[in-house]
Amino acid sequence: LCIGSLAAGEARLAHIFQDNMVLQRDALVPVWGWADPGTTVEVAFAGQQVGAEADTDGYWKFVLEPLAVSNEGSSLEARIGDSTITRKNVVVGEVWLAAGQSNMNHSGPDLATGLYPHHVSSTEAGRPDVRITRFGAGAYLEPQADINPVERGQTLWTILPSNTVVKSLNIPTGFARLLRDKLDVPVGIIHVAVSGTNQGAWMHRNETKRNEQDFSHRGADERSLLDGALRRGSGEREA
Repeated sequence: LCIGSLAAGEARLAHIFQDNMVLQRDALVPVWGWADPGTTVEVAFAGQQVGAEADTDGYWKFVLEPLAVSNEGSSLEARIGDSTITRKNVVVGEVWLAAGQSNMNHSGPDLATGLYPHHVSSTEAGRPDVRITRFGAGAYLEPQADINPVERGQTLWTILPSNTVVKSLNIPTGFARLLRDKLDVPVGIIHVAVSGTNQGAWMHRNETKRNEQDFSHRGADERSLLDGALRRGSGEREA
């Protein structure tokens, strides 16, 4: 996501911030949204409170200090001018991005082949939640300021039921349960996989450009070596 003025003037949080979400533990946590330029904004969560003003584009952003693991849902509150937005049942744990193509959308398990195995917890009684949000189908060629819910649907966070074989997303949900069982912390999955995309679609543009340059240089070097070998071979035959 990039900073932008997609919805300047509308007092709101970015669409990733919804009820039942998971925030990353032990790391700085950005919280951002939009309002009228110059609007005073305050965000409160887990005993922290930060504030500033929306910039000339109406964009605002805060960074919460690293948060401790919490399986007990709390409220994240954003006071934006005269408006108050509350996101309920927010927990703190591990947050992972599930990207890629069709294999990240497949169902399972296929017990005969072992493909897309479904991890079954020995017990889920008292264990932290596994939660997931999906960004819908489709892709953009340029970074977006925020998710457009009209185009991609609402980015709601869902609490997965205990040990249920899901009809899709078997790899990310199985991974999430396995991670939750090992670490004993809430796990959140942000699912952005799009079927049919290639590896380069999920790489930073600077990285793909660097690789293109490396391959072009490698190609030139290989051609130079081949030309040299041909010249040497021709010279040896002439001799």
